[in-house]
Amino acid sequence: MSQPILDDDASTPIFVPAYPFVNAPGADFILRSSNGVDFAVHRAILSLVSPVLETTLSVPQPKGTPVIPVMDMEEDAVLLDQILRFFYPTSQPTVITLEELRRIIDILLQKYEMEGIIPTIKQQLEKYVVADPITVFSVACKHGWKDVAMAAAKASLKHPLRAVDAEAPPVLASITALAYHNLLHYHSRCAAAAQRRISGG
Repeated sequence: MSQPILDDDASTPIFVPAYPFVNAPGADFILRSSNGVDFAVHRAILSLVSPVLETTLSVPQPKGTPVIPVMDMEEDAVLLDQILRFFYPTSQPTVITLEELRRIIDILLQKYEMEGIIPTIKQQLEKYVVADPITVFSVACKHGWKDVAMAAAKASLKHPLRAVDAEAPPVLASITALAYHNLLHYHSRCAAAAQRRISGG
């Protein structure tokens, strides 16, 4: 796995890519992060997963281009490594927090249009259903993933939603009023069904 090391002054972390982004047989393109770290990649793989990258990579290279062309990316090295590992063969996603995952999902789907890797994305998101169902519900609703949203809604039954004396979770800023209403309605129906079972009705 890629690791940060320290530069010459022993204070500033420098990210060093690991396999499969170094010494990879057949690599024919370099993605250069915003902080100057190079990732050796295969043009065919990037073109397969992202129509945006396919279009960019198909642009004829100007004269004087290095044997292995270089593309400057907007993402820093850590983020670029995380993005690539979502779809690159012999790799596994290395996301640590749900907030990181939310950011990466937006980049993968909205910026690079990688619709083909949605099953992998959903698998990663589902890992947080128990720990943070409201955030997972929000992300799932945003992208229309009803199965993940339903799983998160069920998990959220263990969490109060009407604590008016508490501050609203920041994640609610990214959820629609309709989606939140539906979640409240679901809680209400489940509570009513539970009460009926208790009362024998």
